[in-house]
Amino acid sequence: MRMSLSQHIFHFTILGALWGALVLSKSLEVTEKNEDKKEAKFSFMNYKLVDVIPKDQNQLKDLRTLESINVVGVDFWAEPAQVDQTISLSVEPEVYKTLENFLDQRNIQHNTKVTNLQELIDDEMKSILKEDLDDFGYRDPSLSYYDAKSYNCLNQITTHLREIQKQDDSQSMSISSIGTTFEGRPIEMVTLSRSEDSAKTDKPIIWMDCGIHSREWVSPSFCIFTIKELLAEGEAGLLRKFDFFIVPVANPDGYVYSWDVNRMWRKNRRTPAAMMLRSGDDQVSVEIQKIISSWAIVEHDLNKDSGIEGFYQNNESEIKFAQDSISLNQFQPGSIFPGFPQALQANQSAGFPSWNGSRNSWLPSGQSNPKCSGVDPNRNFDIAWAQIGSSNSICHDTFHGPKAFSEAETVAIRDIILNTQTNGREFASFITIHAYFQFWLSPYGFKKIRSSDYLDQSRVMKKAVEALRQVYGTSFQHGPINEVIYQASGSSVDWAYEKAGIKYSYALELRDQGKYGFLLPVDQIEPTNTETYAGLKAMGWEIAKEYS
Repeated sequence: MRMSLSQHIFHFTILGALWGALVLSKSLEVTEKNEDKKEAKFSFMNYKLVDVIPKDQNQLKDLRTLESINVVGVDFWAEPAQVDQTISLSVEPEVYKTLENFLDQRNIQHNTKVTNLQELIDDEMKSILKEDLDDFGYRDPSLSYYDAKSYNCLNQITTHLREIQKQDDSQSMSISSIGTTFEGRPIEMVTLSRSEDSAKTDKPIIWMDCGIHSREWVSPSFCIFTIKELLAEGEAGLLRKFDFFIVPVANPDGYVYSWDVNRMWRKNRRTPAAMMLRSGDDQVSVEIQKIISSWAIVEHDLNKDSGIEGFYQNNESEIKFAQDSISLNQFQPGSIFPGFPQALQANQSAGFPSWNGSRNSWLPSGQSNPKCSGVDPNRNFDIAWAQIGSSNSICHDTFHGPKAFSEAETVAIRDIILNTQTNGREFASFITIHAYFQFWLSPYGFKKIRSSDYLDQSRVMKKAVEALRQVYGTSFQHGPINEVIYQASGSSVDWAYEKAGIKYSYALELRDQGKYGFLLPVDQIEPTNTETYAGLKAMGWEIAKEYS
């Protein structure tokens, strides 16, 4: 029986899809074994660290627009949230002058506080190692000891956890894997329980995860500190009232990458090719293709006086190019700012669309953007997913992924919490630890309202931040995410409160307020951990009143 042309095309399409899936799956096998390969260390030589301070709403709007278009070479260490709040920007030397001109034209106050970011990173590593780096800038892999007064790589952390467990005479500590990352690493959770049978106890649970954003190195340090303090206090401490589930490094792949390759890496390490496969089967996923197709070119007359038409990516959840103080002349297709290199198009990644400067034409780009990989786990939770405060661009630090719960890290957190609840256990609190800015934050992030439990949440936050302040005088601002910093969708805190029903759900942003940012000096680790633990204890005892 002869097949029609359409049937031939259909069969070839199916064969092509199957072949593509096979090739992609084989490529993933290779990718998952990438520990055998050494990726060149990313250099921040002559990168500038620039502090900017918006003094009015127009300046704040300009900075938000600049951040939303994701200029390659300009890395916002924090999202522009409030007037008079200092924001640090890491800036490539090639775009520094253009950025400076942009800020000057808008009278935005700015100060270049670091002229060579790589020197600052090298100094940090030297203080960690207490000796010079080798010629290639790598840490000696033979160093396996854990230093509580310093930062520690993943191997040191996992080894130390087992040392703590061996030294725990009370047998209150267990370690389990709750998931496996894209690169094959276990996502480990520490359970602390003074009950003889932790599976049958009716004690409420406090959840805590650290390191979900990989460059925030002080975060895992605090989780380890907390485990040791809780065990040391025993029945005299919070373990009398609660069990604890603690994930010291919630994003292991990203954390390793921030040590081995790019100190400023935030996301996980799932590749664009991996996102083309559905989780759990070998069918080709259309999720990334949907994202690509949503990058439609939309015409807007942004500057009627000049008669110039503008083009931008249609993403309703992000800040648009509006008729405001930003001139369209600075955002020509193919050149985000006048004089900015062509390679600064944010979405230029092999196999992904990029604007080539001609009308209504998207072409695959051979350009390489080092940020065009990975998903932000804290934008991947199923709560207002892919809406405000997250990005459709895989090249952006807040890329929300191809679908909610597409990532191993978020699935692991979701499953252990929901399965534990299904088994009749209750979570008294959910805490996720970040850095930096010194905030104690409650829901909501994705909408501009306070939660129905805000009075209780606020009462507990006040107790916590006051106890924290009494240790060294460190001041924390507290309140809903959307009020204190910015709106953000898909976060773990909003999911834990809204979907998992955990009343006391909080996000903490530890030291400092921006002087050092992600590169918090090692001599501040111990005081940071000490004061934050004081706040955690005050929080726990205040919540415990509801279970007495």
